[in-house]
Order: sequence, then C-alpha cells, then structure tokens
Amino acid sequence: MPTSTNNNSNSTINLSLQGFTSMLIGVYFLIAAYVIELILAQFLIDDSPMMLMSPQIIEILILLVVFLTILFSSLALYFSGKRKAKKENYTFWNLSSKKLCWKYLGFIFVGCSLLFYLKSINLVAYLTPAFLFLYGFLLILFKKLDNKNNYLLIGICFLLGLTTLMIPSYWNSSLLILGVAHIIYGTLKN
Repeated sequence: MPTSTNNNSNSTINLSLQGFTSMLIGVYFLIAAYVIELILAQFLIDDSPMMLMSPQIIEILILLVVFLTILFSSLALYFSGKRKAKKENYTFWNLSSKKLCWKYLGFIFVGCSLLFYLKSINLVAYLTPAFLFLYGFLLILFKKLDNKNNYLLIGICFLLGLTTLMIPSYWNSSLLILGVAHIIYGTLKN
C-alpha cells in the first residue's frame, strides 16, 4: 500500500462515481433489470420450468440478483478508488473515506430494510419507486454537487421514481433508463 506523501483527506478522490466505474454500475443495472424481467416473464409463461417454482423461490432469485448488483457495484467503487489512490499516491483508507464507507454501508442497510418492509406489507408496486428515490438520496449524500451532470443523474432518479409511482408497470424501463444514464454519465466524466 502506498504511503501518503500528500496528506489529502478528500474522500471524493478515493471513492467516486466517475468514468469507468459509473459505466460498470450502469451495465450492472442493465443486466439486473434484464435478468429480473426474464425471471418474472418465465414464471408467468406456461410450459416454462420457472412456472413450476414457488413464488418464494422466484423471490429468492430476484433478491440474489439485487444482492449481486449491490455487491458488484460496491466492489467497482472500491477497486476504482483503490486504483486511483495508488495512481495519485494517496492513502486509500483515510479518515474521510472510512466515514464515507460507514455512511454508505449504513445507507445500504437502511435502504434494504425499508425495501424489505415494503415487501413484507405487500406494497410490491412501490419497491422500484422507493429504490429510485433512495438511490437519488444516496447520490445527493455522497456526491459533490458542483457539476450539472450530477444534478442530471439525481434528477433522472427522482423523475423515474415519480413515473414508476404513477405507472408501476414502468419499473423495468426505469431501471434500464437508469443504467443507460449511468453509462452516459460515465462517458461524460471520463
């Protein structure tokens, strides 16, 4: 691990959603939306092996896809931050990035708890809008809002959240649009 010759504690340098990282997270969102839609479509089609599965197994498969998406997105943030810190000769785990990491984990825990609560009281139609609003708040909490592209990504999250709140069947398209927006954001910030 490189030693810090520059005693910079700016956490946005170590953990940032820019460039290739944003594009990777966008691809993960696209894959997750496609796989979830495929699982649900196969479950509803007659003569499909997925039709024979119980709804609880389908739910577990969808939760697995969501968990893997969160895990791979978090790993993308971690490895890009580590690579950037090494390249610029910063200490990766400085005080600010440790605080940011704990905030991120706490936010993920609270967000997942809220989503599980919505599912447990059978408000499944509100899962995607709640996720999009939570993701928008996550971007607000952890981004420097000095660039209009940051505002656009946050605005897209809230706009898609409102859209899926009014039209619940638009959930898959909203997640696909969010994935594409991340890819575009990554190319603009690259």
